[in-house]
Amino acid sequence: MGIIIFMFGVTLLALLVFFFHRVLLVNPEHKEWNDIEQKE
Repeated sequence: MGIIIFMFGVTLLALLVFFFHRVLLVNPEHKEWNDIEQKE
């Protein structure tokens, strides 16, 4: 059982890292879009 829990934890951690990486890449684009909308 320990190995299964360990693998689940590693997979969950990988998904979190992937998610945060995408958020960090997308955030600057969202900020630019928000600035454009505010100027209009």
